[in-house]
Amino acid sequence: MKYIRLNGRMTFEPKHFEEVAKICHINAEDARQHPGLLEYSFWANAAKDTIYIHEHYADNDALINHLNNMNSGAVTRLLELVTLGTMECAAEDCPETRAALEAFGSPVNYYTPLARR
Repeated sequence: MKYIRLNGRMTFEPKHFEEVAKICHINAEDARQHPGLLEYSFWANAAKDTIYIHEHYADNDALINHLNNMNSGAVTRLLELVTLGTMECAAEDCPETRAALEAFGSPVNYYTPLARR
């Protein structure tokens, strides 16, 4: 499968912003080593209580590789601090992708290709 786009939001108490931001930087730095991960970015709102996440992968293998090679300590701590919102996944339907994403425990909306340039 080609090109997977994944978007989501994390909410948290503003008092945790600095720690959450630090973990996002750790995860982004680690992700630079993951082949096929085309974009992995975090965007904070002005209230510093929500971070929007945008991920873009070359294919299903890149997504699975990224999830299997994330910094487990950083991810564990992040999940203690935040509440994950519903994720939005634009990709061709793939059971492996579904299983990998649903392991995080938050709802996922899937969108399959309709038209492309």
